[in-house]
Amino acid sequence: MLAGGRPTTPCGPEIPIKDCDDCPEMAVIPSAHFRMGDLQGGGHDGEKPVHDVRIDYSFAVDKVEVTQA
Repeated sequence: MLAGGRPTTPCGPEIPIKDCDDCPEMAVIPSAHFRMGDLQGGGHDGEKPVHDVRIDYSFAVDKVEVTQA
């Protein structure tokens, strides 16, 4: 379903993907651009400086936390 980090079929968080009957149900997270850090000015040192984050690829994550034996 994912080729080079990009979905080969139309999908998104609302369209789950599943590779096999025993595989977990996954959701595709689309590429995004956002500002990360303390935008209000009163945060911790680890939240500074505010910086741009760009994720140029989609990826799939499990919809729920699971442990498979």
